Amino acid sequence: ERSLYKNTCGLCGVAIITVYAKERGFTVYCNSCFFSDKWEAGEYAREYDFSKPFFQQFIELQKAIPQSALLQLNCVDSLWVNYETDSKNCYLNIGGAFNQDSAYNQYNLKTTDSFDNFWMFVGDFCYNNILCENGYQLTSSIYCFDCRNTHFSFDCKNCSNIIGCSGLRNKQYCIFNKQVTKEEYELFAGENLNGSLAKRKALFERARDFWRSMPQRATYIER
Repeated sequence: ERSLYKNTCGLCGVAIITVYAKERGFTVYCNSCFFSDKWEAGEYAREYDFSKPFFQQFIELQKAIPQSALLQLNCVDSLWVNYETDSKNCYLNIGGAFNQDSAYNQYNLKTTDSFDNFWMFVGDFCYNNILCENGYQLTSSIYCFDCRNTHFSFDCKNCSNIIGCSGLRNKQYCIFNKQVTKEEYELFAGENLNGSLAKRKALFERARDFWRSMPQRATYIER
């Protein structure tokens, strides 16, 4: 689902991007042609040949009958997304729905201006997160819910303005689980979240070491 190839629509001849490589021999239609009335699947019906193996005939039928270039529905200006529905202005998203102005995500739902996330449900301005939900300006965090302005944190819920934290609930202005003043937090954030890739990498390594030092739940099962 994440490997895309250049190909040509077998009906209208337009250049397309598809999950089917040309050398695989599949008949591929662009989405406009695939969902049109210009062809009928019944036209490709054939009698079963008992002298040939079933799977040989099955793959021959699969290659003959047109396949949709990408699995997407109701997407606007999002030609390179796959397994995606109802999204707008998205690029290389896989397996999501109701996203806008987002890219390089997998299994995102209802996100805006979000990038490089895996399994992000409902978020705005989110980047590089895994298994998070209801986030705003959430970055490089894992398993965080209902958080805003949260960075490099793990298993936090209903928190805001935290950096490098683990296991917090209903907290704000914390750095590595230590309560700080608003001024101290803003000073630390200004020095470390200033767009420097080197500082982000260093902070992530420090945060990951801190997560490992903290007690963690054996399993993550929610009722």
